Amino acid sequence: MLYFAPLELTHFSVILAALLMPLGTMRLVSLGLLAAAYGSGVAIFEFLTGGIPFALALLPMLLALGFQGERRSYLQKLAMLWGCFCLAVVACFAIKKLLGFFWLADPDPFLTALLTRMYGDPNPLPGTVSGLERFGVDAGDIRSNPVYATIYLVSTYLSWSRLIAWGSSKLGTVLIITALSTVAIVTWRHRKTLWSFDHPLREASLLGLAAYALWTVTFFDHTILHPFFMARMLVIPILAGSVLAATEVLRRIGSPLRL
Repeated sequence: MLYFAPLELTHFSVILAALLMPLGTMRLVSLGLLAAAYGSGVAIFEFLTGGIPFALALLPMLLALGFQGERRSYLQKLAMLWGCFCLAVVACFAIKKLLGFFWLADPDPFLTALLTRMYGDPNPLPGTVSGLERFGVDAGDIRSNPVYATIYLVSTYLSWSRLIAWGSSKLGTVLIITALSTVAIVTWRHRKTLWSFDHPLREASLLGLAAYALWTVTFFDHTILHPFFMARMLVIPILAGSVLAATEVLRRIGSPLRL
């Protein structure tokens, strides 16, 4: 779809660039420029469909590819990537807003819309009431009842997981459960050496999931009320699980690759 294609091509371009020029071998200045270009590209094509959280979750894993160094070095480079990416996103949104205000006379308050997507009243959002009435609960209860909100979030996203599973919510559910189980098992098996960065892709996968979880909590209303867009982000745990499974297989066969 043209609605998603430019944003996806932006992600693919950065992935290919990281494979050709491993981020772990780049200097901080080069990492900052790459992250800023990535953030600018995402912000240009982003329609609040998950491009930002996907990039934030992807960057730790791309940095871990071929990384050799200490924990401090990895975290320093990751901070540069995340920081420059976020600054570029904020700057691009600010520029777009200024252009819209001065040239299009757009009076729509950006901050009001942003706060609504984060913690505002979900009732005014399109399609909210009809979606929640199926569960017999008023839309306004979604934030006042954390238990209900969690159940609703999980059940809705498992249903919409068909977006990443060729139209099958059952297959999507299996993929998500398998991926999260893989992350849990690998993390538990290597809990004694975790965060030592002897195999940085393990820690990178957890950092990617943490970035996705933090985004979900921060933009809770948008996440819970727009699964028809945001369910695409379920590829993040699948990506993390696949990466950890690959590291375990390569480690067992004695691969010389640094993982």
